[in-house]
Amino acid sequence: PLEKKDTSTDVCKGVAPLFLDKVRKTIRRYRMFEHGDVVVAGVSGGVDSSVLLYVLHTLKEEYNLALIVAHLNHGLRGDEAERDYNFVEGLARELNLPFRGKTLRAGELKRDGESLQDMARRRRMEFLMEVAGEWEAKRIALGHNLDDQAETVMMRFIKGSGLRGLSGMEPIREPFVRPLIEVTRKEIERFAKERKIRYVFDSSNLDLSYLRNNIRFNLLPFIESNYNRGIKETLARTALILRGDDEYISEQAKLVFSDIVKESRKKYIAMDRTGLMGIHRALAVRIFMRCVEMLKGEGSDIYTTHIEAFFEIVNSTRPNLRVSLPHGLYLIREYDRILLSSVPPDEPEGFTAQLRIPGTTEIKEQGYVFKASVLKKIPSLDEKNTIETVAFFDYDLIPLPLRIRNFKPGDRIRPIGFKGTRKVKDIFIEKKIPLSERRSIPLLCTDGEVLWIVGIRQSERYKITDKTSRVLRVECRMSRKGDLSEFM
Repeated sequence: PLEKKDTSTDVCKGVAPLFLDKVRKTIRRYRMFEHGDVVVAGVSGGVDSSVLLYVLHTLKEEYNLALIVAHLNHGLRGDEAERDYNFVEGLARELNLPFRGKTLRAGELKRDGESLQDMARRRRMEFLMEVAGEWEAKRIALGHNLDDQAETVMMRFIKGSGLRGLSGMEPIREPFVRPLIEVTRKEIERFAKERKIRYVFDSSNLDLSYLRNNIRFNLLPFIESNYNRGIKETLARTALILRGDDEYISEQAKLVFSDIVKESRKKYIAMDRTGLMGIHRALAVRIFMRCVEMLKGEGSDIYTTHIEAFFEIVNSTRPNLRVSLPHGLYLIREYDRILLSSVPPDEPEGFTAQLRIPGTTEIKEQGYVFKASVLKKIPSLDEKNTIETVAFFDYDLIPLPLRIRNFKPGDRIRPIGFKGTRKVKDIFIEKKIPLSERRSIPLLCTDGEVLWIVGIRQSERYKITDKTSRVLRVECRMSRKGDLSEFM
């Protein structure tokens, strides 16, 4: 597939020497390679990636590069995709380069709230990272060119992207590098024709239902013909300027990141709402977008509508809010915490069990263990006030049986010291209990009446007095989830 004669730039004729020199300048400007680097080349088989491989092979001795050819078949285009796989494998064999290929099984490309194109791109990047790990490669080379850059900027502008999105694709974002990012598609095609580089064509590139293809074949040519013949170069230069601004703001955001992000887990990140409200909006945007990348990886497109949803949640007077985002992410406001989660904020399952008196009752769903005993001795004031997860009741006044269950809308309690009843929901709000945790807090109840919101409030109606002869002592502990102090 590759022309092997006269590969030295000293003997190249026509556009080849200028083209290679232009790519060399890009590589040097961004310091894409160091002497002796191991480089994974992501090759689809199209003209861009085939020319990329040719260029890397030409510069192989100059930089003493060790090249590995990688190709992922997403399993979406049937025989055509299999043809591409075989073509790239043959290309690697002809150049005597190691080849690593993978074909996804049917149904393996799960969309998970993303567009099919976004999911396919993400799986390809994950695959290339796997290959780089296997070969201990420092760089992964991609074939994106200046036209791709212009299309990306225009597409993000149409969708409503912020400064980060309008900065386009970075020439280098370790470990990924884009050596062809400053050459046009026409230059690549002319170079391929002159050097007789063969390649395959992806028919999906003609499908105008994809926004990128529509921009490529309709919008940009229209602008070139009627407004600006150099629109692609203009968009690329604009992206370069905006990227510098974005890098500066991102550096400033790093200085306050640890003050805002209070907790980072595999499936969620917790941010401090007060801290977000106290910094410049531009810094808050960068922190939000960085959190998205931490959960979903690089290249997770977040647009202005999602940024506005983020600020609506931060600035809202409502203490509990939830919003769905792309890529299977969720924004959740829980009082002064803003959660970004990759799992749906489903309510915990309900639970109920009859309290054994005396005895031990376990709520396996939530990990609670209740121990009940009947005492003839009235507990001292110190004993009553020492342990928050223990409650005392006048045993002879309580209508049995007692049940332990989760919160339900309409639940009410008459707290100690109050003459009337209060909604349990209002007490949760007063204590700033997150909405997602309310159904996890156990309530000790009779039929239609709450005696105890564990760790929070106890009923006035059945409290012990000087007239109490028998005392019901109920203690709640966690069997596997820590103590109940998180509910205070």
